[in-house]
Amino acid sequence: MEQTLLESCKKLHFGSGLAAKEKKIKADTHLEFLLKLFNSEIEERERKRRNSYMKAAKFDIIKTFENYSFEDIKFPASLTCEDIMDCVFVPKRENLILYGTVGAGKTHLAIATGIAACDAGFRTRFWRTATLVNALIEAKNKGELSLFMKQFDKIDLLICDEWGYVPIDSDGSKLLFQVISECYERKSVIITTNLEFTNWNNIFADVKITAALLDRVIHHSHLLDFTNRNWQTLSQSNRKGVMSINNSEYTQVKVSVDSRIAAAFKASCLSSGVSMASVLSQYMATYSGSSSKNASPLTLSTKRQRR
Repeated sequence: MEQTLLESCKKLHFGSGLAAKEKKIKADTHLEFLLKLFNSEIEERERKRRNSYMKAAKFDIIKTFENYSFEDIKFPASLTCEDIMDCVFVPKRENLILYGTVGAGKTHLAIATGIAACDAGFRTRFWRTATLVNALIEAKNKGELSLFMKQFDKIDLLICDEWGYVPIDSDGSKLLFQVISECYERKSVIITTNLEFTNWNNIFADVKITAALLDRVIHHSHLLDFTNRNWQTLSQSNRKGVMSINNSEYTQVKVSVDSRIAAAFKASCLSSGVSMASVLSQYMATYSGSSSKNASPLTLSTKRQRR
């Protein structure tokens, strides 16, 4: 009888452990027994799926939202900390840009969000940006770039940590742009960076590629500003739980795009049939009540229209 049950489980693609579970389940009716048995199988499959997604994500270290404080992070009105923890931006194919100084907790938040995404059933991949670029160059040199790029078709969320920490040459910039283009409006991307957008042209060797990267990254994005935050100080204070955010305090900021990037933007849009004037006009806003020193790098719009 038990061997027959095992064979039936195999035909129905049930785990062999299902047969063992039936001995442990107590129920008054056949229906209750089946319900408990199936729920047990579902929980087991969810556990295995989560472990598989976590392994595939290749996080450098495990970080969660437990004891994480959102204090002093400026959120856009379109997003809350609860939205991040629930990963509501992932099915919408929206991006997160975590901008601020070193030691502000950007990587912690990015990894915690990635783990939450795995728990929610979204395939995630974590990369240090410099490591990703090196892997792309190596795959290209081996003639395996197409094979390497296929991994991005299988994910829902890409995390690029330490964006702009290391200068990238022309070939690396083009390959990274290819990845971002593959994800554009099809995947969600989280970027952590300590660079203002106007300084990205100092990192990427090609100005036109920089403009194109900005164009893809900014569209459908939410900017989280960490500039007034010191995560090390927050950690030492032993704050517990998750703090709420007063979104009314988040104001739009003034865009400062230098002439070279603006020109490259225009050239890129002309070649792709996009109206750059309409794009830039939507980004121009004022950062009321703040000095230029404390101003955020750019206000992001998720409503830009393309022709």
